[in-house]
Amino acid sequence: MKRNNCFDFLRFIFAFNVVLGHLTVIALFPDLQKFQHFFNTYLSVTGFFVISGFLITQSYDRSTLKSYFIKRAKRLLPAYLFVIISCAFGLVCISTLSAIDYYKSADWWEYLGANICFLNFLHPSLPGVFDSPYINDTSVNPALWTLKIEIGFYLVIPILIWWIRKYKKIGLTLFVLYTFAVLFRSLLNFYGDLYQQDIYIFLARQLPGFMSYFAVGMTGYFTKISF
Repeated sequence: MKRNNCFDFLRFIFAFNVVLGHLTVIALFPDLQKFQHFFNTYLSVTGFFVISGFLITQSYDRSTLKSYFIKRAKRLLPAYLFVIISCAFGLVCISTLSAIDYYKSADWWEYLGANICFLNFLHPSLPGVFDSPYINDTSVNPALWTLKIEIGFYLVIPILIWWIRKYKKIGLTLFVLYTFAVLFRSLLNFYGDLYQQDIYIFLARQLPGFMSYFAVGMTGYFTKISF
């Protein structure tokens, strides 16, 4: 089926921005770091969430509950598991450890277990990988932190659509959802700055704080089908 939209183009632009933006931050090369202000990875990540808000709402609205979850699993799990497992086994070739020490390391098992469960933040690094004075972050796939938020939205959307269909309050529901998310995120960021505690900043960038971006995408979908 031909899709008459520009979402694929936007995804390419956002992904391009994320890759180069992370490169300029992680690699400690002065020639790269001077380009940092040209890239805004936060804008790209939140842009992905807006697109997901539109497309996931559309997917659920055109599916049964069972087929919706099957489609989500088929779209996400194969590629995700391939990335995690291939990195875990394949990056031994650039590790500073020997193959025996690499696979025997508790860090290797912890990376594999945490990442398979979408808990990348618990153990983002592999033993000896990116262990270089020219790299300031040893995380293997730092962008994977967004997937647990995406999955959270997958789980929430059936409840939101049920509520909207039951009470016929699309605009009010999405406005309240957006406002609550913005206030929640702003409050946690405020406390993070006030107490200099990273945990507040971390929680601000999860659900429900990031639900405002999904709500924008949902609004776009319901506006589209209303005309």
